[in-house]
Amino acid sequence: MTNDWYYASHHQQKGPVTAAEMLALEQAGQLLPATLVWRPGLPNWQPWSSVAAGVLAAAGAGRSGGGLVSGLPAAEVAVCAHSGQTRPVSLMMKYGDRWVALEHKEAFLRSLRAGSPAAGPVGEGALSYAGFWWRALGFIIDSFVLMVPNMLLAIPYFCLSMTRGKPVDSMESFMMMDGLMVVAYLGSMVGGLLVALTYETWMIAAFGATLGKMAIGVRVVKPGGERLTYGQAFGRYSAKMVTMLVWLAPAYAALFIGMYISFGGGPQEGEEGAAAGNPLGLVVGAAVMLIWFFVGGFGYYMAGWTEKKQTLHDKLAKTVVINKTPV
Repeated sequence: MTNDWYYASHHQQKGPVTAAEMLALEQAGQLLPATLVWRPGLPNWQPWSSVAAGVLAAAGAGRSGGGLVSGLPAAEVAVCAHSGQTRPVSLMMKYGDRWVALEHKEAFLRSLRAGSPAAGPVGEGALSYAGFWWRALGFIIDSFVLMVPNMLLAIPYFCLSMTRGKPVDSMESFMMMDGLMVVAYLGSMVGGLLVALTYETWMIAAFGATLGKMAIGVRVVKPGGERLTYGQAFGRYSAKMVTMLVWLAPAYAALFIGMYISFGGGPQEGEEGAAAGNPLGLVVGAAVMLIWFFVGGFGYYMAGWTEKKQTLHDKLAKTVVINKTPV
């Protein structure tokens, strides 16, 4: 029988459909290599890639280019490891135990050179998503990696602070900094942002992971398992800035306001109502900052409870972080 195939889609069972209809679904991109399929007689659900050639033979058709041609037996067709589509073996090359369509040869080899263990899209449910604590560990490792260039960028400011003024430790000292110190300080901040942007965009687009993510064995991909382009990696970092601003901006704003109240605002010493050195504003600001540090990180905490363990920036950029080896 051919009219008894079932397949999984969005966590639901679909079917029954014929073998020819299965091939049409594959051509439309609804059946990916790891999409689970089943029919009576199979001991359990199988990935589409493992049965596609047999289904093609049962339907009495083979695929050539974008159309269907009849008469090819199962031995003369195979599933492309890059696209997941069936092709006549005469239009394919063999790489180890995998077949690759000639039109996908270059893309497949690029994926292999970049270290991608899966050279094409995969089906829903075939990915193992990395959880919050693993991702937090990767974040800490990346923070240490970026600490080195950030410290180098801060050298001009610290040199100037030793010769031309004091470091920024109060509102008064901030207002006393001269133009060169302001330029050096802002330069170190902007330079650090550009270094982080370049590092993450390049590493994720070229290798699928930053050094921190490589160390814990995870990578960033699109929901279907495909690698991100440079533009998509840049977009993900931009979305990450949104998550970070939601987390840090209110916290530092509270501390800054507290510093202003304690050191630079309100009645001054000698004036009526003055309370010289009153640290209340700073204490309150620091308390609000610490509280928000824990509460405001919900954009990151989302990786602990969302279905695909996505953070806020993953949701915005439409990406997921997966384990290289399923767990």
